[in-house]
Amino acid sequence: MDAKKGVNTQDHFLNKVRREETFVRITLLTGEELEGVITSFDPYALILKNTTSTLIYKHAIVMIAPFTQQPDFDTFSEKSREEDK
Repeated sequence: MDAKKGVNTQDHFLNKVRREETFVRITLLTGEELEGVITSFDPYALILKNTTSTLIYKHAIVMIAPFTQQPDFDTFSEKSREEDK
């Protein structure tokens, strides 16, 4: 459906986090992690704002993930380990 409108998955995701001013964690090819809010983007780069604005080329990015806190509940693997005791 998005392909017919000319909006790809990447643009859809980046527009959503930009509009909602979602705090994201960006992992680069070097393994470095950057955190902030995406303020703008184009086909080749994006601007990440935290204490300063940083231009990041997309070809250097491995992953962009919304930054969320750890859940307050135990994970499934933690519960199964406790049951094994």
